[in-house]
Amino acid sequence: MSGYSDQSLPNQSPQEPAAQDVVVANKFILIDTGGKQRISLFIDEGNAMLAFYDKDETPRFLIAVQPDGSASMSAIYRTDDDKYDDCFRLVISNGEPEMIMRDAIFKNTSVVSPRGFFASEEAQ
Repeated sequence: MSGYSDQSLPNQSPQEPAAQDVVVANKFILIDTGGKQRISLFIDEGNAMLAFYDKDETPRFLIAVQPDGSASMSAIYRTDDDKYDDCFRLVISNGEPEMIMRDAIFKNTSVVSPRGFFASEEAQ
């Protein structure tokens, strides 16, 4: 188990059973050693979400499951007007996968799905 120190593992002998406690909360936040948010697990408007943040606490990757069972993964970036957009998204809805890739500079979009490959170019 490389990458882990003895202090980071629970002090438990192989014969002891693992704890069976349940933690219930609306949101879980994992922070780094500097106290900055790096991962959060939460519910937002009925969507179960797992978000990963960079060292500046900017969201960068998001996994979500909607109430209807649709799932998505997105790579996120901050736009010039201080909003968030995604440059990569994988969506699975009713068993149909779709991958959307968008260029943040030129705004070109490509979509890959079982129906085929589609590309668009937006004029600047």
